[in-house]
Amino acid sequence: MNRRKFLGILAGAAAGAPFLADSAVSNFPQLQGSKNKLLPFSNRQHQYDQPTAAEAADLQPIERPQIHNQRDTLEDKIAELIITDRGSIGSFFPGGIILTKQQTREGHLFGKYHSYDPERAQSTVEDVLKSAAQMNKRVLIYDEGEGGFVTRIGTLPAAGDIGNYYVHNRIRGTITGRVTPSSDKNTRKNQIVALFENYAKELHNRGVNAVLGPVLDVIISGKNDNLIERDGRSFGPSHAATVDLAQMYINAMHRYGIRVTGKHFLGAGIPKNGDVHEELVTQTRRIRPRLNAGSVYRRLREGLDGVMATHIRNPADNNKPYILSEVALDYLTQTKYQDDGRTYRGIDFNGLVITDDILMKGVLEYVKRNKLTKRQQKLVAGCSNLESKTAVLAIDAGCNAVIALQTDVDSIVRGISYAYKTGDSKFKNRVDNSFRKYQEFVQKFNLN
Repeated sequence: MNRRKFLGILAGAAAGAPFLADSAVSNFPQLQGSKNKLLPFSNRQHQYDQPTAAEAADLQPIERPQIHNQRDTLEDKIAELIITDRGSIGSFFPGGIILTKQQTREGHLFGKYHSYDPERAQSTVEDVLKSAAQMNKRVLIYDEGEGGFVTRIGTLPAAGDIGNYYVHNRIRGTITGRVTPSSDKNTRKNQIVALFENYAKELHNRGVNAVLGPVLDVIISGKNDNLIERDGRSFGPSHAATVDLAQMYINAMHRYGIRVTGKHFLGAGIPKNGDVHEELVTQTRRIRPRLNAGSVYRRLREGLDGVMATHIRNPADNNKPYILSEVALDYLTQTKYQDDGRTYRGIDFNGLVITDDILMKGVLEYVKRNKLTKRQQKLVAGCSNLESKTAVLAIDAGCNAVIALQTDVDSIVRGISYAYKTGDSKFKNRVDNSFRKYQEFVQKFNLN
């Protein structure tokens, strides 16, 4: 439902049909923000004053069906590298489904925030798994994994509030009422571990296999005003605290068999401003923040199952978005890598490298504007749209899996397939390596 249609519904509500607007917001919780901008005075339900609100439910843990993964064709194997939303499933069944707010949250006409709805979330997962079983296609269920203001399943406080409590013993915002103050850091750590444990248990019980978290972006406190900082998505300005908290998060998820994807490589919290969802954003040219960001990934590389690369542009590689920067992805995945004839120390991460959503304007605009080499032109010759071109270029640069939401997944599969069949050995090796990496990612934990 678009904003114009929603405004029409609200106009009807003002004319004496409030049940229409209430139904719209309830079923489309992503409209909560639009409603707040239009009718801020309507936020009178105090139980929905925080994004960590939840509906009461008493559910048994989901029972996951045994699925024989029948992926015999090249296209079916490529489809397993695609992570999308339920509405984008086409002829080829993807390997991952990301849950949306509409499938996990409930909106409230007179509340400030939507609330977590366990029954809605579990029903969605059960429907996806039923479809996967009918098609004999294995699928992983993904959740955003952040908590705070980027909510899907569960009620985890915002990373910024968790970091403030851990480092400074400050209780505010979304963590209020969830922990108690203590001058002892170990006590605070234990309370945060309990938050992560409860979150991981809820994810597991609802059928989630992987999270797109934790956020490893370390902000430059007081100097930036980008999306990561504004929404409290970073644990804060301390690299040491970020590593500590991320390790607690990883351990909690692993205890419940959930795969963890750190994001956003190399650092979406460093740029001074900008939103890659809507525009091209360039990384800082300062070396020290980027070295510190790389150090965070190096210290966590053994625990992370995956890493999500950002669309922010890499100043060390002609301002290419990180998902398209072979230099950056070599830095992430190699022990040593080459750049301009010199050898540098890499991070040596051996897990799955995932793109951020390739439908973001920050990367699509780059692909649209920039001239491709003759080799790249040949690789994307079978692509019918910008997103399929972006997917092929990301795989060619070194990414292993592609997030593509609200789009034609079939066109992406066909584009990669065409490049595999007609391209050079380098691209074929990239795809074959992606198949191997994805199988390692899946098999790390039992799906049940």
